[in-house]
Amino acid sequence: MPADASAADGTIRGGLEGSERLITILFTDLRASTSLAEGKLPYDTLFILNQFFHEMTQALLSSNGHYSQFTGDGLMALYGLYAADPKTGSADAVRGAQQMLERLDQLNYRLRRDLREPLRIGIGFIIARQL
Repeated sequence: MPADASAADGTIRGGLEGSERLITILFTDLRASTSLAEGKLPYDTLFILNQFFHEMTQALLSSNGHYSQFTGDGLMALYGLYAADPKTGSADAVRGAQQMLERLDQLNYRLRRDLREPLRIGIGFIIARQL
């Protein structure tokens, strides 16, 4: 706003209107990823992480989740962004977590010869207001 703006100028819409809604945020973290990386060549670690993130992304897509960010060995996903009922997002997030665990089991089976121990994840949820 310019220096000579009045209080009335603050009420002009800027074109970024939205709505407030409850969403569910799902977090995952790959457990013991440091020891995994220490025992592998960088290329092998990247291959495993790419396989892991591919499976987690497929679980999100099939359960109405939207990834927000990948962070090192984890991810954050949003559920209920476009749902009319906030319960839908929470139910989808739980379904997404179940699918992540199932896909992780399948990935562990495929990589059983390449891993000293199976990959494990932690999953958490937060229900928050989105503007």
